[in-house]
Amino acid sequence: MTEEYKTCYKCKEEKSISEFHRNRSQKDGYMSSCKACEKIRQSEKRQKFRSEEKKEKEVKKELPPMDLKNPKSLLDPKTQKLYSEYEKDLRTDQLIDLLGPLSKVANRQIFSEFDISIPDESIVVCFADLHIGSPHSDYDLMQDHLKLINKTKNAYIISFGDLIDNFNVKGPDGNQALISLNNQKLTAERMFTRYLDHPEEKILGLVQGNHEERSSVTDDFDFTEYLAFQLKVNYFGFQSLIHLHVGDYTQNWLVAHKLAGYSQWNNVHNAIKAQFNFGKKTRIDLVTSAHDHEGAYSKQNRSLYIKCKPYQYTSRWASSIGYANNSFEDLGSISVFFYRGRLQPYEWLEDCILFHGKQEVK
Repeated sequence: MTEEYKTCYKCKEEKSISEFHRNRSQKDGYMSSCKACEKIRQSEKRQKFRSEEKKEKEVKKELPPMDLKNPKSLLDPKTQKLYSEYEKDLRTDQLIDLLGPLSKVANRQIFSEFDISIPDESIVVCFADLHIGSPHSDYDLMQDHLKLINKTKNAYIISFGDLIDNFNVKGPDGNQALISLNNQKLTAERMFTRYLDHPEEKILGLVQGNHEERSSVTDDFDFTEYLAFQLKVNYFGFQSLIHLHVGDYTQNWLVAHKLAGYSQWNNVHNAIKAQFNFGKKTRIDLVTSAHDHEGAYSKQNRSLYIKCKPYQYTSRWASSIGYANNSFEDLGSISVFFYRGRLQPYEWLEDCILFHGKQEVK
């Protein structure tokens, strides 16, 4: 068998195809840069990120303590200065324009609390980062999973945001969106109503992602809240605390798309910090977030921390800002099986339903 060769676009050297990482989003199925160049690039990205993170920490040391009753304290120093300038002249019309984004930043820090009851021996699927409209998303996998959940008894969904890609014409990587922004929203709604016989019974609630948030800031239309209303399910906002009553047991579940103080390089650290925000009186049994497209779970201090898996392959642009390149095995949904107060996470939804799922009686 003839060995294939490819030229690395960075070092310009012709190398064996085995010297390139696989990437299904590329035409030939491989990265455009070789493994050696990619390793150097990732190392430079980490160094740059750490230096920026160090600068941010130095700036934060100079900031006064965060006061949730004072929204201005939640802003970065540059915006605080801008706000102070506007405060000097309250008659300016520009102050009105500032209040909307200011309140949105403040509301990010506020937790809503929900009481939800499901039967014992239930499965909850962490559905996240679909990016409907993106040419890099796996739509067949989304549909297959929704069909599987629909026919499985006591299987439920929590959507952790980024249902839509929110790029109308071209995304930052230059790729044309498959459908317009309005059609992305319509498709997200239609997908749930088409593949779930009773969405209001299967979906526990929706978390707003940063891609939906970007849309609501520009057109003042909160699509996630609208979708929750249409589906008759809970709207969790950007983050919420769920008191999940499973049979005779209660699990406190912190759900968010992106945790405050987010770090792409440490999936558990910020979840632990979020837990401390509630104090010792409220025990958090689960902390789940999405956003960085790196599915993982970890048990620490008797609590379960989950980072949701995506349904989108890594684009060239996402790779350029530090996101890891993923494959088909990295896509899908992490699911949790609840049984007599115990939590059992599964990396693949199919395995969880195979071991614990029961067919719905039609």
